[in-house]
Amino acid sequence: MKDDFQLQLLKKALLEDDSLFWKKRELQTFKQIKQELTVYGNIILKGSQIVIPSKLQKNIIRLAHKGHQGLVKTKQLVRTKVWFPNINKMVEEVVKSCTACQAVTPYNQRNPIQTYPTSTHPLECLDVDYAGPFPDGKYYFIMVDDFSKFPFVKKVPSTNFKQLKPVLDETFALFGLPKELKSDNGPPFNGYELKEYLSSLNIKHHLITPRWPEANGRTERFVKTFKKALLCATINSNNPDAEIQEFLINYRSTPHSTTNCPPYQIMFNREINNFLPTLKNKTFHEYNPQTDIDNRRKQNERANRKRRTFEHRLQLGQKVLCKQQKKNSLTPLFDPDPYTITRITGSQIEARRREKVIVRNSSFFKPHHSAQSPRPEYHPSTSLAPSRSSQSEQTRAPFPTTPPRSTAPATAPLRQDNTEDKVNSPPNQRVETPTGRRPQRDRKPPSKLRDYLVEL
Repeated sequence: MKDDFQLQLLKKALLEDDSLFWKKRELQTFKQIKQELTVYGNIILKGSQIVIPSKLQKNIIRLAHKGHQGLVKTKQLVRTKVWFPNINKMVEEVVKSCTACQAVTPYNQRNPIQTYPTSTHPLECLDVDYAGPFPDGKYYFIMVDDFSKFPFVKKVPSTNFKQLKPVLDETFALFGLPKELKSDNGPPFNGYELKEYLSSLNIKHHLITPRWPEANGRTERFVKTFKKALLCATINSNNPDAEIQEFLINYRSTPHSTTNCPPYQIMFNREINNFLPTLKNKTFHEYNPQTDIDNRRKQNERANRKRRTFEHRLQLGQKVLCKQQKKNSLTPLFDPDPYTITRITGSQIEARRREKVIVRNSSFFKPHHSAQSPRPEYHPSTSLAPSRSSQSEQTRAPFPTTPPRSTAPATAPLRQDNTEDKVNSPPNQRVETPTGRRPQRDRKPPSKLRDYLVEL
């Protein structure tokens, strides 16, 4: 306290009780609570709380944050013993800048699902993926047409390019070359041979955002449906491959949820003959591509409301933490070593850390709050009046907190905002509750409860 000019001035004002001292700008923070302040030896108390010098304030908060309790708990612990101006705001700054807490705290952010236009005709774009491996060691290579939602399924012994090339050659020979092939970033689709093969056929290879299968959601959804059908076929039959073909017939002849038309009808412009009886002269309905866009937009809007999605607020050059794969029970949710954002393409974020560059969806990142520079010392020429910039910063409340249910008698209650402490009401002061406008009812016991008069 001896080296703190502000507290020395405050001590002198409390001891001499001179009104001129309280007009100084350095003491305006304490003026409203001067009735609660007392001098006890070389320290100043606010009730039973010690008023901490500015040099020691952040050290006190770091001591209270040992064990990495949350924001509310740290505030409660600090205010049981000490007090200083803007204590809530400084606790928030220290806790938010704790790298360990940032690495283990969840951060839920999902961008809204966008409704993009589909292809203009069948086989313009194919979404591909693998299902497996299954107990026999084999895989199923799956292709879904972006326009018609027509699925192609082929069983292959492995995922290497030598087994994939004959399947692609056969499909392209039957239906022609697509303009685009969309896949994930897995090893089967990230090799040099596939890249050269597609380049030689003038087919664009669209790789989705790494570790974000939702970008290829159509194929992922069909893979889930296909695995269920394969599991049922394994239970019901000794020949699951034959039942898989029956599943494909029914799937291709069932109206899709977004197009309202069977994939086979959109693909070949005619109805498929399946296991059900069909009229010969049945009316044929033309497919309207706008139906698919409208239905997908409605589905996406429902999903966005259910998941409470919102646009990310990441910016170029911003420091961020990235989610990491959980290796064991002590692996933090986020990598504590921050990255710097170098490119933003919609919800796809590219970040760099030294020589390492990663590309992820925006939901993998959370802003990194670094420790701020220490506050300047108080001296006679320093004004305590907040500037416009500081006032605007105080209006932000990124981490709303809930006040505790009960506090110690000398502990001021916690608040959700960052404003300074208000004057506590004097003890033993009764607060009268305002009376309502409605008149009070005259209450009396009913007549049946009165004493009876008995005549003799």
